Amino acid sequence: MELPVNAGTPEPCDNCQNAALELVYKPQSERGLSVWLCGHCGLVQSLPRRDRGKLKCATVSSGAGWGNVRYGKGFRVDETMAVLAPYVDPEQRLRILDVGSNRGGFVTAARDAWARAAIIAVEPDGRVVDDYRCSAAIHVMTDRIENTDLQDSDFDLVHSCHTLEHLKSAQWALDHHWRVLKPGGLLFLDLPNIELIGQDDVVEEWFIDKHLYHYSAEGLIEQLERGGFEIIVEPDPLDRVNVTLIARKSQRLSRTCPANPQLVDRMRQLIDTYGRGRTQKIAKLKEAASRIETLKDKRVVIWGAGRLFDCLVSQGELNTSCLAGVVDSYLPNYVDALHGVSLRRPNDIETLAPDTIVVMSRSFADEITCEAKRLAPNAQIIPYASLLSETAVPATYS
Repeated sequence: MELPVNAGTPEPCDNCQNAALELVYKPQSERGLSVWLCGHCGLVQSLPRRDRGKLKCATVSSGAGWGNVRYGKGFRVDETMAVLAPYVDPEQRLRILDVGSNRGGFVTAARDAWARAAIIAVEPDGRVVDDYRCSAAIHVMTDRIENTDLQDSDFDLVHSCHTLEHLKSAQWALDHHWRVLKPGGLLFLDLPNIELIGQDDVVEEWFIDKHLYHYSAEGLIEQLERGGFEIIVEPDPLDRVNVTLIARKSQRLSRTCPANPQLVDRMRQLIDTYGRGRTQKIAKLKEAASRIETLKDKRVVIWGAGRLFDCLVSQGELNTSCLAGVVDSYLPNYVDALHGVSLRRPNDIETLAPDTIVVMSRSFADEITCEAKRLAPNAQIIPYASLLSETAVPATYS
């Protein structure tokens, strides 16, 4: 990937306001975004910081556009509730703010677990809030958090799951969350971990147009502590998919942001390795697609219709006519077909009668594999991880 020489910095760093931003990556952005690294504090950010684009119909993409079906938040609810449980008294009259409540996974779980809680749900997409709009315990505000007028020191808990990275200014949002929390109030944050791009099986575009900020755990913790938060639950160092933490509102420190040359160097190397490696990984994906096509005399089913499947077709050039079907537990609620193949639900596996099931998922690969073995005990299971390895397809779990 060649970058423009001496490209001018369009905006200062959102975190430290330093002008020393370096262009480090250019995705094939539909919104004209490029990825910059702050040479002072190490924050990776996409510029220019464009406001939210127009709402689209439901689509799935492995490119920078990434589609418009947001379901990651729903998958995080159980873990979120487990992390929060030791710090929340279910008998307390909590006031909770959920920033980016989406389809209501967290607010409905919080309502059920903490019966005395009063919940404010902020979600700009009015198309996804009907399932919880009429709940007596949940007040829905269909607007951007930047446009709301919330009182100071009013909330016991602010919940933000995969939202901070979407906002025009993450620093503004963190200042806002500090302002509306009561003294000692809790901030729960969950967002994508940039460390994921260091994995060998990341082929899809990670720097998507919807995300303007790309955090490491180290950088996020520094920004929070400087902004008046005490970290009480640190991110899991083994989790390279998400940065998940709980912080408590405390006293603000100096707003002066110290330089972090070690983080800067690590982010620069991480992004450079990712950009250079994608070409090789896509070549391996094309080889895997060719091997899958050799199984055309058998009944091959793809399980997982999200970004990885789209990448297998759009980048790996898989001919979907070789497939007996594509199965997904969630996307059939919103999309009827992808790449000319109708989407089916897991309970349709028996009807599809697969000889081979290719599991196109990272985070839920083990869960899907167990379910696939139960529903189709005689089928070969090919995990996504094996597609990019040197192991020839079919490789199976024993």
